[in-house]
Order: sequence, then structure tokens, then C-alpha cells
Amino acid sequence: MSGNESGRSDWFPRYRLMSDWQQVQNLFLDSVDLPASERAAFLEQSCQGDPELFAEIESLLAADLDSGRLIDSAIQVEVARLFDTQILIGERLGIYRIVREIGRGGMGSVYLALRDDENFARKSLSK
Repeated sequence: MSGNESGRSDWFPRYRLMSDWQQVQNLFLDSVDLPASERAAFLEQSCQGDPELFAEIESLLAADLDSGRLIDSAIQVEVARLFDTQILIGERLGIYRIVREIGRGGMGSVYLALRDDENFARKSLSK
């Protein structure tokens, strides 16, 4: 294992001390909500010519952007799945079979469901 005078390996950035991480965190939080067109100028001014600090913040911003895309994609898939009434049509919920959507509102959707078992035949509404 190679190391430097401080005992840390060479690949270990100097921004691993708590006070340095606080500075990194503060700069990240200050820049993450800025429009992308303003970030570079903000970071250049805030990092005061420290290329390692600038690179660290940029890498965090890139990771945040990538994770945000993954989260957005997952949310969109789930929303589409939850609100796609065609998925529920024909499905069984216990002894009931979903026939069709009757209406939709702020609290959810209402479906026509038929009791579909061997013992009883009856129409029902399900929300």
C-alpha cells in the first residue's frame, strides 16, 4: 500500500477531514439548486482556485443528477402502473373481479367489480 507523509494512500483525497467535508457539503448544497448555467461561475468563485475542491463538488453534482434521473424514472414507472386502469381490468381482488373503471377523483378510482366465485353472484363497487 503506497502512502504519503500523513499515512493516507495517494488516492485518498484531502477532502476527507470533517471540516473539509463540511465545506464540500455546504458548497454542494449551495450549488445544487442553482441553474446549470450559473454553477461553474459560482464554483470557480467559491473554490478560490482550488481545483481539487472544484472537482469534488462537480463529481457530487454529476452523481446527484444521475441519481435524480433514476429516481424520476422509477417514480414515472410506478405512477403509470398505479394509474393505468387497464392493468386492473380483469384482475381479481379476493372474490371479486374488476370489470371496468367507473370514475376517478382526488382520492382514487372507483371500479365496477363482480363477485366472481362459485357461491354467489353480485355486482359491487370497489375503490
